[in-house]
Amino acid sequence: MSRVRTFVAAVVFLIASAAGAADLRITIVGDRDDTRVAGVREAVTFWNRELRGLRVDRRFGPIVFSDAAVPEKQSELIALRRTRTDVVIVLMNGEFASFTLPARGEAAALIALRRGDVPPLSQPNVARNVIAHELGHVLGLEHNANATKLMCGRPAACRPDSFISSRPHFFALTSAEKAQLRKR
Repeated sequence: MSRVRTFVAAVVFLIASAAGAADLRITIVGDRDDTRVAGVREAVTFWNRELRGLRVDRRFGPIVFSDAAVPEKQSELIALRRTRTDVVIVLMNGEFASFTLPARGEAAALIALRRGDVPPLSQPNVARNVIAHELGHVLGLEHNANATKLMCGRPAACRPDSFISSRPHFFALTSAEKAQLRKR
């Protein structure tokens, strides 16, 4: 199922890129003062720098805020995908594994981020890398099994706590991931 969702996201990304579509607009649902907002901005800057370096024309931005209420349950997220944007990032209050639902038809891609005031997202350097990881899924990238790389994920033995570092930085992409992005 994950491969199918990633394939659909990649197709949507390719079609939009071929059509010369505008940058991927991001809408944040949540409190503007939430600590994860800084992580979103940093992750967008990271991706835009990476995409520029790879000579990929697509970028993330602008970032706007929605007045919609943050859902209490994950099951209430689907309605937010009908927002007139490309990517909806929801700053949830629950404790679950952050995840991405790729864009589908008229529905925006949706990223649901777990609480940011408790580990692992409250740990140094973790939020920016988790958010960048989820934005990688929006671009069609899948999980890899390399714990030293940004897109490491399940079923590999990598978890967000692998992103903990006292030095602010982003984990790198694999050469295969870079090649995949260049092809688009």
